[in-house]
Amino acid sequence: MIVRAVAIAGLGGALVACASAPPKTDFIGIARMLPNRTIEQKLVAQDDHGSVGEMLMVLKPTDPAYWETIRQVGGLNPGEMKGVPASPTT
Repeated sequence: MIVRAVAIAGLGGALVACASAPPKTDFIGIARMLPNRTIEQKLVAQDDHGSVGEMLMVLKPTDPAYWETIRQVGGLNPGEMKGVPASPTT
């Protein structure tokens, strides 16, 4: 699994690196499956103070979180893109 922090905003309660905070939704980002079955997830989190963090996760089929990610978004096929729910579905 490759995890890369893209941007983290918020320092002492002040918004630093983000011009505007994303609206709160039932989704925390998007997941898409590439033709080689690798999954890219772009995730965004915001705390109650307005601090925002963004992350890009790249998952190969051999990564432990790969199949859980597919279950969380309700299935995913090559070329498909879906919203990532705020909490895993059961």
